[in-house]
Amino acid sequence: MTVGIEQQDDTQPVSRVGLSCWPRLLSPMMLARYLCVGVQTIYNHRDEIPGLVPLGRSIRWDRLIVDEWITQGTPGWITP
Repeated sequence: MTVGIEQQDDTQPVSRVGLSCWPRLLSPMMLARYLCVGVQTIYNHRDEIPGLVPLGRSIRWDRLIVDEWITQGTPGWITP
């Protein structure tokens, strides 16, 4: 049974109101899943990924900035 909700793609599930189900700030583990790479790759290349937000001893990435970077073709990033 379908509910009439379509997903834009496999990496960004969409909620019933059409908003992305991904949070605005992504942890390294979440960003790795979002970009379909390993967590170690995120740590190794964290200075190359825009949108880094330091939060005390933790780091997060702003998903909207990462989305814009992906739209631009991920300049400066390794090719998977």
